[in-house]
Amino acid sequence: MSSQSPSPSRWAAHREQKDHRLAPDDRVGLLTDVTVRKHVVAKLRGHRNQVELKADERKHTDLELLESREQLRQLSAHMEAVREEERKHIAMEVHDELSQMLTALKMNVSLLGMQLANDSAAMHKVDEMRALVEKTIQIVRNVARICDRSESVMTAGASIRVRLVLDIRMACKAWSNVPG
Repeated sequence: MSSQSPSPSRWAAHREQKDHRLAPDDRVGLLTDVTVRKHVVAKLRGHRNQVELKADERKHTDLELLESREQLRQLSAHMEAVREEERKHIAMEVHDELSQMLTALKMNVSLLGMQLANDSAAMHKVDEMRALVEKTIQIVRNVARICDRSESVMTAGASIRVRLVLDIRMACKAWSNVPG
């Protein structure tokens, strides 16, 4: 035999020569084996194609999942930015409204103090009211300053919030003790 592989036509001729030496039943078995092999190879190709198709579908699904996660992250960041803007807006509204009211109250207390210049007991109460108004104005400024800070400061500043709540309660208690 030569070291080179025979050409397909030579191989077929060589095969036919061998097949003539085989019994007819053996030739049928050989043909059946070849047919079965062709069916098995066809089935394997079909399975390989299905696996490749499923792999492509999986890659596509993974990409969609990554895109979905990115969209969710962006939406979450946008919602947080909107919440932060709303907090700032509310802080400004509260600061503006309370500051106007407290400034008007401070002016009225000062006018009352000028009218009661002769009465020392009443003047003492006016001074207490003026100090209380000043303290309340300072509390409003602190609340507005803290609310205007970034979210990280607000989440990290639980102690600041507790202090503000205590300051507001103290101011409310002081105001409730003012007669009249």
